[in-house]
Amino acid sequence: MKQIINKLGNHPMISERPMVKQFVKFGLVGLLNTTIDYTLFTAFFYVIHIHYLLANAMSFSIAVTNSYILNRRWTFRSDNPAWRTEAAKFLIVNIIGLGLSELLLFIFVESLHLHKLIAKAGAIAIVLCWNFAGTRWWAFRPTSPGGNTIL
Repeated sequence: MKQIINKLGNHPMISERPMVKQFVKFGLVGLLNTTIDYTLFTAFFYVIHIHYLLANAMSFSIAVTNSYILNRRWTFRSDNPAWRTEAAKFLIVNIIGLGLSELLLFIFVESLHLHKLIAKAGAIAIVLCWNFAGTRWWAFRPTSPGGNTIL
């Protein structure tokens, strides 16, 4: 797996475009987090029989903790000494993402009558876009050595 990631990272289309590289890394972290989220959601709902909205909130929260750690260290390589502020921003982005996920899941299940696992997959795909934008341009927004924000 590490060889595939290294090959992918060295491809000119990715290596010469920092934002594309970040998006690919974010996507890989997201894939792991989605696996965690989806697996836990399934276990909470189908095995433990927790209400699907509570199961979603619980699985999402666990996955988001993993997401912060991996995205901070690997995707965005943040060394911001104000990590508490950064973590708070990341949490805000993801709380909004959780709200969006809950709303979409509710609409997909209750209004569109989709199967819960299909509804969950659709919500994940939409929330991914929100989370990348909020994380990239707000939570882990890089700063210059003088402390000025870099776009």
